Amino acid sequence: MTSFLNAKKALGKKGLSYKILSHNKSSVNIVDKIDNEIPRNYNFAQNAFQMDDYWKDHTKITKQIDVPVLIITLL
Repeated sequence: MTSFLNAKKALGKKGLSYKILSHNKSSVNIVDKIDNEIPRNYNFAQNAFQMDDYWKDHTKITKQIDVPVLIITLL
């Protein structure tokens, strides 16, 4: 997680933090506008971060997955 946060901080200093989500800044601006219209609730994150599976590296089992998924790793 530290390397992700360091990368996010470095991109932010260059005004490129949107690149974490998209190559297109206008797309991120649209998502941000929608997000800002809804009250924030961090319950999902609080629960997810407490699960051991959240922190596991699942890349080794990706060959066994038969449905489209997004896997984010800290590698």
